[in-house]
Amino acid sequence: MAAWFLVHVAAKLAVPQALDIDAAEQAYFAQALRMGYGVRQPPLYTWAVWLLSHTGLPLPVLLEALRYTVLAAWFGGVWAVLRQLGWSPARQALAWLAHLGLAVVMWTAHDSLTHTALAAVLTVWAAALLLRLWQQPSVLRAAAVGVLAALAVLAKFNAGLWLASAFAATLLVRPARQRMRLAHWAAGALAAAAVLLPYAVWWLSQPVDAAQLARQITVAAQPQEPGGAAGRHVAGVLADLLQGALFNVLLAGLLVGALAGRAAWARTLADWRWRWLALQVAIALAVTGGLLMLSDAAVFKGRWLWPVMPLAALVLLWPLSQVRSTGRAGGRAGESLPGDALLAGGGPAEGAAGDAARDATGGAADAAAGGSPGPLPRRLCWAVGLAVALSFIAAAARFIEPRVHAPRCNQCWTERDTDAMARVLRERWGDGRLIVTAEHHLAGGLAAARPPLRSFMAGGPPGLLPPPPLRHGRYDGCAAAWVGEAVPPALAPLLDARDRPQSWSWPMPHAPQRRIRLSTQAITPQACAAWASP
Repeated sequence: MAAWFLVHVAAKLAVPQALDIDAAEQAYFAQALRMGYGVRQPPLYTWAVWLLSHTGLPLPVLLEALRYTVLAAWFGGVWAVLRQLGWSPARQALAWLAHLGLAVVMWTAHDSLTHTALAAVLTVWAAALLLRLWQQPSVLRAAAVGVLAALAVLAKFNAGLWLASAFAATLLVRPARQRMRLAHWAAGALAAAAVLLPYAVWWLSQPVDAAQLARQITVAAQPQEPGGAAGRHVAGVLADLLQGALFNVLLAGLLVGALAGRAAWARTLADWRWRWLALQVAIALAVTGGLLMLSDAAVFKGRWLWPVMPLAALVLLWPLSQVRSTGRAGGRAGESLPGDALLAGGGPAEGAAGDAARDATGGAADAAAGGSPGPLPRRLCWAVGLAVALSFIAAAARFIEPRVHAPRCNQCWTERDTDAMARVLRERWGDGRLIVTAEHHLAGGLAAARPPLRSFMAGGPPGLLPPPPLRHGRYDGCAAAWVGEAVPPALAPLLDARDRPQSWSWPMPHAPQRRIRLSTQAITPQACAAWASP
């Protein structure tokens, strides 16, 4: 795992790029601490960036460090769940490494998914703590589950999908329901409410039509074809749900299912904890699919399901913990790689108390009917080895991907030298100007430059708040800046016609035959007055 992280870090250092779009957005919003930064995304990740920005680290370094800290915490949460399930060390390692085969971990999480990754981390840790609560009941532990669940919602709104599905699954699975006392429900609910209430009050006070906002996110601007065939509609929704991360989870599950065998799946289905995890994933998928069909949604992104999908991966990888050696010398099911016996020994899962004892205690006794839990079969080790190999291939592709992407990119965000842009803007306007842009990426890149410039995005989405004032009280006027040839429509009405625009251009680092152009022009004092006062 350490080697895998180091490969990605080495790729970032060897093939430097500018901030990706999500990191630039965080740099822009983290210029000040506010209750919220618009109504589309909750503020927890931005709060963390703002807090860490006071450490003195350069903001691009800080953003990457935070990204990999969150990713490491994701794997830590998976490990915590596996420990609560009582899997042996060998099987913990097998399922842990198998996560490297998921596309969202191999690739996407390294250059996007800020809010989404943090929400996934918090839901996985909340699930681990809830499993712990069922083994060792405690009102304080129940309150901690509520806090983690609320923080997950503050990281990404769709974490509420996990919260609702986990609540429903707990009610529907009897052993889980029996382990929850009224005091546990009350403590969790009160703790979650205490964390969420201040932000909820702020969000509801914003002058934005929430219903219209939801429609902008999920529903097509143009009406769908009336009277469309129901079968075609359902097929379209399923195709949306199968894209991206979910497809990779299902593919991994099919592979594991084929390798694990019928007996391992039978033992898996008999475990109520598996049923609890599987049911909450099924509920989340059913709710999402139903909403998509009922609203005629035309936009769906696989990452919206990721607060639930890490648990889906565990559901599908569960049979790994139930594979048994037959004990037959030379039989393929009993083969193992060197070191398996060492890894498999002494784990808390290697008991024979049976399913009845497991249901009574919430622990992880592994019934051994038909074979011993001993060493891991060779075929499973090879399957996980394949997933790890694919993840390293994906990591290595990062050394060449920028050179492949740059010659044909459109916005070319990661090809922009924002330090050079900030330098020429400072030479043109000095340090006291507020730089107004029409896009998050340029605004965030200037805010993360060394030294930073204060920036603001005009014409942003509904609910976007104005920028903080400079520390000395007022701005020395405002100037517009944009990338490309044409003036963005959001900036055109603000420009001061008495000032002539200036432009500079730089070759793209990974496609020198192409150039990035930056233009700037003064903004009228009247337009600037709305932002320039403290």
